[in-house]
Amino acid sequence: MRDCLECEVTYIASRRMVTEPECTLFAANFYGALLQRKGKGLDPADRTKAAAERAQKAYYEATGSVCPFRVETVTPSKAARATFGSG
Repeated sequence: MRDCLECEVTYIASRRMVTEPECTLFAANFYGALLQRKGKGLDPADRTKAAAERAQKAYYEATGSVCPFRVETVTPSKAARATFGSG
C-alpha cells in the first residue's frame, strides 16, 4: 500500500470484525468532528487524524468501551517518494 501513496494519509482500521452499530457510531462522530472544524491552515492528513482521534474519544464517552478503530498515519515508501517526487 505504501508504494502507491504520494503523501501521508490517515489510516483508520480495526483489528477485529466490527458491527454495523459500531461503524455507524464511529462514522457519525468522525464526520461530525471533521466537518465541525474546517481546518484552516491545517494539513489535510493532520485534520483527518485529529477528527479520528476525537471520534475515538467520543465513542468511548458514548459507550464506556474502547473504540474498535485505530488511527495511524501511513507514509509513502522510499520508492513511492522517488516516483512521485515528494522526497
